[in-house]
Order: sequence, then structure tokens, then C-alpha cells
Amino acid sequence: MFLIKMRQTETVFLTGFLFSRLEVCCLGEKSCADLASVLKSENSKLIELNLSQNRGLKDSGVKILCEGLKDKNCKLQKLWLEDCRLTEESCEHLAKVLRSANSKLIELNLSDNIQLKDLGVKELFEGLKNTVHCKLKILRLDFCNLTEESCADLASVLKSENSKLTELHLSRNTGLKDSGVKNLCDGLKDKNCKLKTLSLEYCGLTEESCADLASVLQSENSKLVELNLSKNRLQDSGVKSLCDRLKNKQCKLEILRLDFCYLTEESCADLASVLKSEKSKLTELHLSKNKGLKDSGVKNLCDGLKDKNCKLKILRLEDCDLGDGSCADLASVLSSENSLMELNLSKNKLLKDSGLFFLCGGLINKDCKLEKLRLAECHVTDEGFSSLASTLIQTPSSLLKELDLRFNSLRVSEQSLFSELKDTFPDLNVII
Repeated sequence: MFLIKMRQTETVFLTGFLFSRLEVCCLGEKSCADLASVLKSENSKLIELNLSQNRGLKDSGVKILCEGLKDKNCKLQKLWLEDCRLTEESCEHLAKVLRSANSKLIELNLSDNIQLKDLGVKELFEGLKNTVHCKLKILRLDFCNLTEESCADLASVLKSENSKLTELHLSRNTGLKDSGVKNLCDGLKDKNCKLKTLSLEYCGLTEESCADLASVLQSENSKLVELNLSKNRLQDSGVKSLCDRLKNKQCKLEILRLDFCYLTEESCADLASVLKSEKSKLTELHLSKNKGLKDSGVKNLCDGLKDKNCKLKILRLEDCDLGDGSCADLASVLSSENSLMELNLSKNKLLKDSGLFFLCGGLINKDCKLEKLRLAECHVTDEGFSSLASTLIQTPSSLLKELDLRFNSLRVSEQSLFSELKDTFPDLNVII
């Protein structure tokens, strides 16, 4: 074990590990010196190191650690330095690591270091684009106090033929705004851009950003397969802009996260038209915490889910004010030839037993492919559980592997039925 106060024997012991999680260990500069010596050791096998929330590390500790990262013996590929109170000075040292021919870093997490700001990440970006040695593919800069200025610098990184970035996380930088995304999109459309995953959750975006991102999705150069726009006030007009491009043959997007984006049933109608398109590649859709969807929105969405062209496997509708009407429509989806494998309806408190009764009608159907069903906090009682358990027991062909029923009004009175359910499906994970 690698403890707060490191001795030489502990350092030698660490060289035999592939992964080391040392977050929230009150580590400081001295620990970084010991870690650097581990990284420099020819016996070291360490490829992942998590030092997050060690606020005593600071810039001075990172400077020492970077000496180990530049050593020819260092094999480290993933480094987490989340919430370590780092500033632009740490970015300067890490940029030198990225330029080093010895560096093997492919993932770097600097999230929650609010003093990095635009000036700090600018140094880092220079390391990303100005050398053939940089191998970094995943960069996490969530909540680093970044603005549109950083987006312009990032665009230049994405345009560089030297850049290998495939995954970029910029969530909770509320200073980015629409103007920042506009700058970023300039890089996303470049032929050299390799980015596949982009996270822009809670960045102060509006429908204007959707229009710019829509132009990226229809670009033949775009390689985006995952886009997170949750917790932005996009509204129906913004989603409509995206949906128009999701049906384009050039669009490669497979995963779209739109949780808490102030959407209504209108967005569901637009998304249904995407699901019906033979050109759409969407397999995962997140719409949780959009309380304006309601049953009427789910009805619109189900029209797309039942279409022969729909490829959706994962649908999340947590906390959308849904009732038993939504369950009736979703049951008709489960009864059709569909591709849905995971459904999250948790925190819809109007669902109740009546909603679960409707769902059972879909679960019993031979065409149902559902493997995960989440119904936590849906005001389900023993009566609803009894109906669900009986349905599954009578359907030995069921593919269900995970059932989440936490925070419902369930008592031990149904324990015998629960045991029978576990006997019928020994691999089923029931969470109560």
C-alpha cells in the first residue's frame, strides 16, 4: 500500500503495480518526489495514476512529478490530477511532458482546477499541436474556468495534423457560451480533426450553439460519435437544428445526451423523425430531467422507436414527469421488433403500479430485448412488484439482467416471490 508518508520500501513496492489510486490522500510535494522516482525506475510497471483531490500537491509537486514523466523508463499512460489546486504553472510543466519523446501519456485529467483558466490551458495546447511526440488522446478540462478564448486555441489544436485528440471534456465551464462553441466548431470541421467524443455539459449554451454543432454533424470531416449537451438551455428550437442534421448521411453520431435541456413534446416529435431515418446511427439517447416531455412527448418518441430503421439500444427518461400513459406506449415498443436493451424510467413518481402493469405487457412479449430496466423512486408498491415478478417468472425467455427498484414502497411481504424470481433467473440483479 502506498500511504501518505512514503518510505523507500513503499516506493519499491509500488513499482510492481499497474494502477494506483491515491485520490484524497493528503499528499504533498514530498510524495511527488517519491512518485517521480517510481516512474524513473526501470522496474516500474505503473501505467495509471490517480492523484485527484490531493490539494497539497500544487504546482511545485507537479513540477517534480513531471521529471519522472519525461524519463525514458516511465510507462505511465493515464494521469488524473483533478481538484489539486493547480495553476497555469502546472500546465507549463505538463506541456513539456507532452513534447517529450519519452512521454507515453494518452489520458490527462485536470478537471476542477479553477485556477488554470485560459492562460494555463493555452500552454498545454501548444504541447498538443507542436510536436509529433505528443500521444494524448483524452483530455479532461471540466470546471477549469475557461472561456471562448480557450475554444479558439482548442480549434487550432484540432486542426493540427499532429494532434491525436479523440475525446475532449469541457463541461461546467460556464464561460464558454455560444461564442466559444462557434470557435470550437471551426476546428471540428477540419480534415485533420480526430475528435470522436465531446462533452459540453452546463456551459451556458443556447439554441445558437446547436446550429453551429449541426453544421459540424453534416460535415464529411466530422468524426463525432458522442455529444453531451446536457444542462444547457437549448429548448426545442435548438434540438430541431440538431435533428435536421442527424438525418444526414455524413452524420456519425451514435450517443446524444440532452438531459435537463428544457425540452417538451415538440423535441420528441423531431427526435422520432431522426429514429425513423435509415441514415441515423443513434444507439443511445438521454432525455432525463426534461419535465416538459410528459406522456404526450413519449408517445411521439415511441412512434420513432417502433420504426424498422430505429437502432436505439439505450433510452433514459429519468425524472420527466411521466405517468402510466408513457408506460402503455413504451410497452407497445417492447412488443414490437425493436432494438431497445436499456430503459431508465426512474424518479417518475406518477408511474406507480398502474404504469408497471402496462410495462409487464411488453416484457412478456417474445420480441422484447430489454436487459436493463430502472424504476427507482416510481412509487411502486408490493402489488406492482408482484405483477412484475409473476410476469418474468412466466417468461423464461426474458433477457432481463438488471432490475432497479430502489426507493419504492416495497416490503418484505413479497420475499417468497422474490426468491422464486431469483431461482428462475439466477443471473438477474434485482436492486431493492
